[in-house]
This record gives sequence, C-alpha cells and structure tokens, in this order.
Amino acid sequence: KDIYGGNTSCVQILHNDSCIILDGGSGIQRLGVSLKSEFKEIHILLSHLHIDHTMGLGFFLPLYNPAVTVHIWGPATSEESLLHRLRRYFSPPLFPVRLSEMPKHPVIHEIHNSEFSIGDLKIKSNYICHPGPTLGYRITSKNATVAYMPDHEIPLGSANFPNEPEWTSGFDIAKNADLL
Repeated sequence: KDIYGGNTSCVQILHNDSCIILDGGSGIQRLGVSLKSEFKEIHILLSHLHIDHTMGLGFFLPLYNPAVTVHIWGPATSEESLLHRLRRYFSPPLFPVRLSEMPKHPVIHEIHNSEFSIGDLKIKSNYICHPGPTLGYRITSKNATVAYMPDHEIPLGSANFPNEPEWTSGFDIAKNADLL
C-alpha cells in the first residue's frame, strides 16, 4: 500500500500544539479525516489559489466542526481580497457550500512579504515567481527550518541576467533551510 503520492499539494507540519497545513490540495481531505480531535486551532497557509492548491478545502472536515477554529493564510492582491477570491471557490457551481454557510467561519489572514508567528514557530512569507500572487514560506523553530516553495520559476528572459535581484529575492526564504 502506497502512503505518498496521488494528491495535489498538501503538507502538514506538527510542532508542539501547532498544526500547520501548507496548501489545500486534494490531500487535505484525507488529512482532515485523520486529524486528532485535540486540535482546536488549525492554520492553513496557501501558497496561491490555483485549483491544484485549493481543490480539497471544501472537503476538509475541520471546517465543518464548530469546535475548531481554522485560520486560512494566503496572498494579498491589489485587485480583490483573499476572502472574495475564496468565496468564488466556495460557491455554486464550483462548490455547493458557501463560506457563510459553514458552522464556524474560517479566520482569513491576507499576507504578503510578511513575518508572523504561530505558537513558537516563526514564519516568513515572500512573493515568488509564479502566475498570480504566489507566496513561499519559511517556517523556523528552535531546532529546524523548513522552506516551502511548491511552484516557483525563473521569469522568462532572466537567463540573460542571472544576478537580477527582482527574481532572486524569493530564494532568500530557502537559504540554509534544513528541508526545502
């Protein structure tokens, strides 16, 4: 029996009392079923809103449990809010349940090149190169650092300018990470 593969982006990080999930791809459905009921707060960090990173959100059982607070962190954009973009997914004909119909609304956090904490984990987000607003994350504990950059590419035409600071800044979150 294979335990890995077959799902789109979804990675869980457990640290002390903190449960962080990186992206809400199809794997989040099975993860939601197996999560321990001891978690009263769950944090989902979305890198971006392409369907392969969000398709499982509506099937994530803790979103329907009023005893659990789910925080959704994701990239800000100047055109429309993260909440508005998530509502588009959580609405017919894409999905039958609207965010407003959930027993407890998720807490939405719009972030950009940000630094924040979840428990005793320090998190840094940076925009990285990918169509649409896309974030990479650097998550640091006392003992280790994880960098998460699932969709990141060098911009077209940058091969002529390998030291171009605009596209290399996203790589800073990966520097000296224990796991990328």
